[in-house]
Amino acid sequence: GVARPAMAPDPVAAETAAQGPTPRYFTWDEVAQRSGCEERWLVIDRKVYNISEFTRRHPGGSRVISHYAGQDATKELTDEFRELRATVERMGLMKANHVFFLLYLLHILLLDGAAWLTLWVFGTSFLPFLLCAVLLSAVQAQAGWLQHDFGHLSVFSTSKWNHLLHHFVIGHLK
Repeated sequence: GVARPAMAPDPVAAETAAQGPTPRYFTWDEVAQRSGCEERWLVIDRKVYNISEFTRRHPGGSRVISHYAGQDATKELTDEFRELRATVERMGLMKANHVFFLLYLLHILLLDGAAWLTLWVFGTSFLPFLLCAVLLSAVQAQAGWLQHDFGHLSVFSTSKWNHLLHHFVIGHLK
């Protein structure tokens, strides 16, 4: 038989696209029956997911996710996620490098200045105009991503500085 989840055997709310916003409840016996080849269900945070189709596309392979079919996999998934998150934080990958973002802003300003200077020095004939268009296209693309990072409040530790630079980039450079 299928091993019972460690959780109490009370109904589990299922929220699937086919059922809409009205929750449907399943017993642990119903969930445990869906662990075969035809149908596979997985419980995460008291929600039932039908992983029958997804198992073939799972990045880690179908055997990895199918191992927990018919069971509550909350602890395993959250433990692995917390371990990964701790490793990422320990490596400093969640800290923004302010020098990088300063240089990013400066290179945008430099390209913007180069476009203006091109027209100032060489006039508005076709080739200077074309070069200016290429430079300004690069500026707009780079400024778009920079304002995106500031807009997500992911550069500075305070939202005030993120908002200030976000508004500067989107209001003056875009």
